[in-house]
Amino acid sequence: GYTLSALNWTDELDATDATKVPAAALWDYPLLRKLNASNRPDITDVNHLILLEELDASENSGIGDAGLSQLRILKKLKAGN
Repeated sequence: GYTLSALNWTDELDATDATKVPAAALWDYPLLRKLNASNRPDITDVNHLILLEELDASENSGIGDAGLSQLRILKKLKAGN
């Protein structure tokens, strides 16, 4: 499993390493402001991250339009392959 200390969590999370941050772990951090989900085809939905301001969903990320459609304060988005 994963632990809070293993994630070294503040208000941003680098989730590019699936062995350190399983996709399901994102549900435990609804107050994230910055997320790097590049190269994570298994992460498909981040709508629950209501305070997310910056999202890197590039390089084979699984997040599409529907997976971020509820993000109302997103200011910076990096997307595409």
